[in-house]
Amino acid sequence: MARILVIDDDIDYLAMIKTFLVDAKYEVLPLTRADKTMEEVRRFRPDLVLLDIIMPGISGAQCYQAIRKECGAGLPIIIITGTDMTLKGVKDSQLKYFRKPVDLDRLLKTIQSLLPGEKPGEKKQDGGNHDRENKGTELF
Repeated sequence: MARILVIDDDIDYLAMIKTFLVDAKYEVLPLTRADKTMEEVRRFRPDLVLLDIIMPGISGAQCYQAIRKECGAGLPIIIITGTDMTLKGVKDSQLKYFRKPVDLDRLLKTIQSLLPGEKPGEKKQDGGNHDRENKGTELF
């Protein structure tokens, strides 16, 4: 079963996304604080991250950079935000960007496209490869 780390300070939104993803047969770890992200990335070893950009304390942009530094470009990250804020200077061809409120069917299709060979409810054979080469172009 694929693991998804969801980081958002909006508790109601976080609960809704978690319920949706659990119903889609993903293992989900919700976080309301970005300052706990790297600890949980190491412990939970997600296959994909959903990340809000605007959060108190450590911003989503700082969190994004820390995840990339730790995990490399192979860990898919989907940015979910309610603002027009962008990640300036980010180069990542795998990064996807959604505005709130998110179309959940579109989000699920995007998650499935970023987890090749993974079907909800099935365990990955290779344990998750987070070392794919990043040949990204500048986004936002």
